[in-house]
Amino acid sequence: MGNLIITALDDTMRASLAARDRLRDVRSVEEVAGYILQRTLDAAPRVEGEISLGDAIHALFAPLGGVNLPSPVRVHERPVPFADMFDDDEDA
Repeated sequence: MGNLIITALDDTMRASLAARDRLRDVRSVEEVAGYILQRTLDAAPRVEGEISLGDAIHALFAPLGGVNLPSPVRVHERPVPFADMFDDDEDA
C-alpha cells in the first residue's frame, strides 16, 4: 500500500475530518481521507480513451468472429433421487 502525505492541512479541515471519523467509527483521520479519495476516484469519469480489460479483450478477438456451438443434448441417465416422494398420483 502506498503512502500519501498531505501538507498544509488547516485545523478546520482536520477537525472536519475528525468529526467524520467519529460519525463513521473509523479509527483515524487518515482512513477518513483515504475513504473520501476512494469515493472521489470511483465517481470520477473515465479518462478519454481509457478502456476496461473486458473491452480490450473484446477488441482483440472481435475481428476473428464468433463461434456458434450447438447446444448439448441433455439426457437423464439415472433416476432422480426421492422422485417417488413427489408423485401426485399417490394422493388421489
